Amino acid sequence: MITNAANRIAARMPQLTLDQLEQVVLVAIECLDEEAGEEIGLGGDYTGPAVTGLNTLAEMLGVPGVTPADDLVEL
Repeated sequence: MITNAANRIAARMPQLTLDQLEQVVLVAIECLDEEAGEEIGLGGDYTGPAVTGLNTLAEMLGVPGVTPADDLVEL
């Protein structure tokens, strides 16, 4: 981990309820997704850290990751 905050959060994970874990993961995914959208939108970078992070999570869950064939979701 890079920051002390990340280390503190990781150390607390075993004590969290399933609902708290779900919320933590959703916040992390939302943050990665926002950054990935910026990486892709600012020059089509599909190798940046946020895209790579999302793809790693997707691979771990057995679902498709982000590819150049994907369109960004319009909000």
